Amino acid sequence: MLLPVFAALLCLPILASSAMCYIARRLQCVPESYWMAAFSIVLAFALLILAFVHKVSRIWKWETTARGFMCTSNLVISLVVAGLVVFWLTSPNHEFGLRPLLVFAWFIAMPLLVPAFYGGKLSTGTGSGWQRVARYWQFAVAVPLVALATSTLLLLLVEFAGWFQAKLEDPPPFTRHLPGANLWPGNNSVYVVGLPLVWAILLTASSLFTGIVADNDTEENREWWARMKALHMLLMLGWFAAAAIAFYGPILVNWIFAGVTAVVGGIAASIAKSPKTPALPGKGSTSNLDLIGQMCGLLFLFLLAITLAYVNRLAMQDFNDGELWAVYALILSGFALLCNFFFSVNIFSLHGMYRLRLIRAYLGASNESRTPDFFTNFDGDDNLPEKDLPHDGHAPLHIINATLNLVATTNTAWTQRKAESFTISPLHCGSMRAGYVRTQYYAGSHGLTLGTAMAISGAAFNPNMGYHSSPLLTLIMTLFNVRLGYWLPNPHKNKDADFFRRSSPRLALGPLLNEALGRTNDTGRYIQLSDGAHFENLALYEMVMRRCHRIIVIDAGADPKFQFEDLANAIRKIRIDLGIPIEFIADKNHIATGNNPQAFYCAIANIGYCAVDSGPDVDDGKLIYFKPAVRGSEAIDVQNYAATHKTFPHETTADQFFNEAQFESYRQLGMTMAEAIVQIAVPNQCTTEDFFVAAQKYCTPASTISASTQEIISRASTFFKSGHMRITTGSS
Repeated sequence: MLLPVFAALLCLPILASSAMCYIARRLQCVPESYWMAAFSIVLAFALLILAFVHKVSRIWKWETTARGFMCTSNLVISLVVAGLVVFWLTSPNHEFGLRPLLVFAWFIAMPLLVPAFYGGKLSTGTGSGWQRVARYWQFAVAVPLVALATSTLLLLLVEFAGWFQAKLEDPPPFTRHLPGANLWPGNNSVYVVGLPLVWAILLTASSLFTGIVADNDTEENREWWARMKALHMLLMLGWFAAAAIAFYGPILVNWIFAGVTAVVGGIAASIAKSPKTPALPGKGSTSNLDLIGQMCGLLFLFLLAITLAYVNRLAMQDFNDGELWAVYALILSGFALLCNFFFSVNIFSLHGMYRLRLIRAYLGASNESRTPDFFTNFDGDDNLPEKDLPHDGHAPLHIINATLNLVATTNTAWTQRKAESFTISPLHCGSMRAGYVRTQYYAGSHGLTLGTAMAISGAAFNPNMGYHSSPLLTLIMTLFNVRLGYWLPNPHKNKDADFFRRSSPRLALGPLLNEALGRTNDTGRYIQLSDGAHFENLALYEMVMRRCHRIIVIDAGADPKFQFEDLANAIRKIRIDLGIPIEFIADKNHIATGNNPQAFYCAIANIGYCAVDSGPDVDDGKLIYFKPAVRGSEAIDVQNYAATHKTFPHETTADQFFNEAQFESYRQLGMTMAEAIVQIAVPNQCTTEDFFVAAQKYCTPASTISASTQEIISRASTFFKSGHMRITTGSS
């Protein structure tokens, strides 16, 4: 659904060049002084808007309006740059001289007065504006000097305009005999380099001005304008890349087989999915697959872009008919809008396929009266509304953990995590920051279903994946529609019940673009949810936030090296966000690394609620942490599976297709781990407290015996194993 959008975007450079060419023909007789007067006034107005926004945005707290003014100003500056390119085209072979230099410099000095009077100390000092200019003489020097330098560069560019056009009109000699040489854009080539050249001159002038007045400018002001120049540089590079692909892409397609696009894209996606690629930023990789994946991803995007440009060129034949290109772009945009209006962003993804198979595998196994369809083997009665699960206090409250993706968060403290926790229960759906909505009124006429919630919580492979997110992978996965995540109404929005009952956004284009460009956040009308592991994989964060005093965690993540990454991530986030420390009890923490007879199945930790809560009824909590391992005392079939599968019980979670032996081995190991604790408890009764007491006994190893006794046992064991023991008999 996004390909027509990107094809239409590639038409924009062609439409812009056609518009500039048309204006250049119509205004060829306009005097140069009129051109420069118009440019200087418009540019000064745009800079005045930016200076105004810079000065008052912090005072008035009007971020949304300020962003609108900023976008308008940058659009005006872009039009000024385009106008200078038109002036360049209408004045070929211009004579370079002192008079036009001084005239140009005068007009260019006008916009420079805006940052001079509205920037740094010049705008905050005492006295009139001209008194401040005299006091800070660098500003008085910078304006004429930068104006002269800028006018010199622009006039030199105008003087060589004819030479540039002649050089760019025909393809280079070494390419004239290659296939596709007839697709050379001709005179349109000047638009590819014209805008970047003019923009580079203006950016150079701006940098020169900043350097001259640096001593009498404020650090905050320099930072603000430096960021603005960086934005203009991105616009310049964006135009150059888009225009180069739009005009020269059709030629490259003849040199590169376009079918390689799909192959390279598939390789990039599969490599990014590989369990050998690192999960956390900065974590060492076991191979070069991550680098290869990035290179393949860039190559794929390049091939896709030039292929779309080639399709556009085939449809339109040449670049000269601007009106026809406008109609073509409108047709592409209309088709994309129509598709994104009728096609749901949630339905037309991999989420539905994934959800149905999860429901059949797990919920269907609990439905003893299944009447599945003979063809699909699915039964609609397998699924049930989340609100119908027990929540009256007679059974544990079922809470499903998910992730609210914040890849575009403005919170600098969350630039690594890029996500927050989101929970789904029979009572409420939401998060601590976004707020909560009653489950029965959320994402459906009868609320969210258990199958949908389960699929969201298991949506591990998704373009936006919290701290796992990669901009390149995000774009590629969205283009291939490899999406397991889900878009739902934002609980933070104060809307009516009809809004929260929507199961997906009405128009898919906005969410799809946000997903493809990594612009997900919690401020829009809709939020993007995915696997809870993209924030915290153990769901410990939400349990501690709810002040649960007895928590059992089963760490079933793939961790063959026993690095405890998921546990460390949970403890770190809980300490940072909630201020609650979790500390493992020294004499009850003996989880050995790897599969060996000394391995313990669990460890005990203390949850320090008293560190943040106060009152006579506040007590610390207890945590039992289970880590799957093979000790050698398990059932023989489990030991056999472990012997033939070296990473068991920490096989990669990328394996979604368990066979019977694999599934049973994990199930039986979990049963063995629980029974190791239960058999220590009081027979025939095992309450929660009894289970925790039994776990503490289980986690107390023989090392707690006194040192002298331990030494005697060790020496005796060594003696018996040595084989030197002799048994003698004698008569009485």
